[in-house]
Amino acid sequence: MMPDSKALFFDRQEVRSSQEREAAIFHALPGLLHHTMDNAPGMASHLAGIDPDRITSPQMLRSLPLLDQATLAARQEARPPFGGMVATPIGRLARLLVGSQGQLVPEGARVDYWRFARAFFAAGVRRADLVWNALPHHLGTLAAMAETGARALSCTVVPAGPGTEPRQLDTLRRLRPSVFVGEARALEALLEALGQEQPFRCALLTGEVPDPTLLVASSALHAIETFFIYATDEIGLIAYETSAHEGLVVDESVLVELLDPDGDGPVTTGAPGRVVVTVFNPDFPLIRLETGHLARELGGESPCGRTNLRITPPLQGGAEPAGERSQVGGKG
Repeated sequence: MMPDSKALFFDRQEVRSSQEREAAIFHALPGLLHHTMDNAPGMASHLAGIDPDRITSPQMLRSLPLLDQATLAARQEARPPFGGMVATPIGRLARLLVGSQGQLVPEGARVDYWRFARAFFAAGVRRADLVWNALPHHLGTLAAMAETGARALSCTVVPAGPGTEPRQLDTLRRLRPSVFVGEARALEALLEALGQEQPFRCALLTGEVPDPTLLVASSALHAIETFFIYATDEIGLIAYETSAHEGLVVDESVLVELLDPDGDGPVTTGAPGRVVVTVFNPDFPLIRLETGHLARELGGESPCGRTNLRITPPLQGGAEPAGERSQVGGKG
């Protein structure tokens, strides 16, 4: 069930106490592990010897082995199509997508499968908004993720793709969509081509932001409020920016760990840590997946009222986050 358009929050989960959230997560995690080991043979092999019923705390979670992108790719290559890492038969999936590194990604039939509606809602997107989806559509994951999230909020989506071709510009001028979703460079190109004609009220940005200072200045000039989305090909939404614009709030359906870059323990408070994610997705139940990014925890609750963990936008490739609006990952 989607939230009322006048609601302040997407659902009650966003304002739970940290104790309630942790209790709910670790109550559900043993069931997810049982399901995973029973239905995804590749993950069962990876988790061999684990007793799911003992994984009931952050400390016990860290006893589980880490999973990395290279292992996922190697398993897919050795045992197509999914390397035994998917728990749902292929005939029961809705779509098959291809990630930025060529990896196959399953999508189930649930509404808002990748949970992007939460990020759209936090950006003020509501029913009947017209969304210009400028993400690449050919087999791509992020375009599909954005579309399912927007449609879950009863928005109409224009599958425009990136670019400023005459047909795209003419369509945009005629439709005047209120919401942009795509990469920062695609937004910058559109703003340059449209000048003062641009219709966007807000923009949700994925992927890398090469120069956030120029982006913020350009968006302010055109009266567009920008919101970053941190998502990867396999996981979908990890964290999102809210109207407070103070870091990214972690999604309610993932468990994020920030680990020491030089070890497997938790990072020192305030220091950059490796982003490791467990996603509560019964079709593609990735447990402790290394994203390849670093981020820092931001202390306290968001001024917007959401209570989940806040992190800085992450950097790829092991570089330390340079600021709260530096770069967000859209590539797994």
